[in-house]
Parts: sequence; C-alpha cells; structure tokens
Amino acid sequence: LHSTCGLAPPVDRLYLDMNGIIHGCSHNNSTDEDGAEINSSTTTKITREEIFQNVCYYLDRIVGDIVQPNEMVFMAIDGVA
Repeated sequence: LHSTCGLAPPVDRLYLDMNGIIHGCSHNNSTDEDGAEINSSTTTKITREEIFQNVCYYLDRIVGDIVQPNEMVFMAIDGVA
C-alpha cells in the first residue's frame, strides 16, 4: 500500500537485528566536527551503562516515535562471530 500523503504506511510487526543496533550504540563517534578521523586510542571508552542508555534511546526513537508498530516488536540477538 502506498500512502497518498507521503507518510509511511502503518506497520503491524517490526523485526529488529539487535546486533547492528548494539554495535552502533557501543562505539563512540570516530570523527570530529570537521569530519577528520579521531585516533581511537585518545577517545574515552564508553561504559556499559552508556551502551544500555544508547540502545534504549535508539529503540525508543525507532519503535515509539518513528515506526510505531501496531502488533509486535521482535528483537533478534545471536552469538558472537
């Protein structure tokens, strides 16, 4: 179905690959304001609490503010590679 007003259609079920979300939320940005790469040895380590807060914020934005599925959210996490 295509929306006539330019908005996304309603979503019943949302499936999320949490590995990519967790990975993205567990790393500091690697560039400064000018786009230059920052040496990873000089950046501060991110704590587990900050990772958890980042994941919760990301999920809240995707699930609660953007997609707003009607029936279900399925979050898949598999083991390490």
